[in-house]
Amino acid sequence: MALTNLPIIPVILAGGAGKRLYPISTPECPKPFVCLPNGQTLLHETLRRCAIQNVSQMIVVAAERYAGLAQQEIKSACFEKNVQVHLLLEEAPHNTGAAVAFAVHYARANIHKNACLFIMPADQWIEQNNAFTIMFHQAATIAISHQKMLVFGVPPTHASTQYGYIHAGKNLFENEHVCEVEAFVEKPDAATAECYLANGNYWWNAGMVCASATVLYRQLKQYAPEIFEAVEATPIVLSPNANVILQNQAWRNVEALSLDYALLEKTNDLWVMQTPDFGWSDMGTPEAFEQLSRMRL
Repeated sequence: MALTNLPIIPVILAGGAGKRLYPISTPECPKPFVCLPNGQTLLHETLRRCAIQNVSQMIVVAAERYAGLAQQEIKSACFEKNVQVHLLLEEAPHNTGAAVAFAVHYARANIHKNACLFIMPADQWIEQNNAFTIMFHQAATIAISHQKMLVFGVPPTHASTQYGYIHAGKNLFENEHVCEVEAFVEKPDAATAECYLANGNYWWNAGMVCASATVLYRQLKQYAPEIFEAVEATPIVLSPNANVILQNQAWRNVEALSLDYALLEKTNDLWVMQTPDFGWSDMGTPEAFEQLSRMRL
């Protein structure tokens, strides 16, 4: 199966209710839609970062209440790049497990059943977009050729207690910085974080995943069947703006689990790729926004 014959689809998760970073982020304007010092939003920057060679379509998953905000960012970020963006709207968000299942189901039915999906949050900051582009294509090649799921680990620059970690195991390829996954580790205390930093094989969990839609479909059916069955049982409804909306009782009752808990911590078909030094932040603290404001964007 040649990679060049398959579409590579960025899947951008723009859910959440804006509670974590109040008052920077609010329920009316959550983190993906907060303006940065350059006047753009994190969602805008993510869309622009993904509008690269070999990408002609994207998927954005957002809550229905933020449809207008999402449409505004999509129009401003991708219009001139001739990228088709499929906006999938959840009547009520149910965490990243359900959002990814929604995107996988939609991609297989409406784009290509074997498309390569590169899943990422809408609200992270990456300073070096060129380095991201190189990693993006390397990851897609590995995920498709080996039919594995890839997660991404950021080598820590300090002993942070703000991030979850991935414990990287044996290196699988000489030059690709791809390893087996030993374990996912919750946010540590300060002493444990210092140990992780000294060890060198504990990387920050970047919250990104790359895999074929078929692999994700099989894995979700095996490890999160209730979530995927709820997606499959929910009719696709088109809004007046041709956005796709999931809304029925099966979807309202689906369990709200992160993709990590629903799938990634259970499967053995998973590798971790070390990210390059591309200036990554999950923008999860007020200090991260303050630091960004001091940079020349």
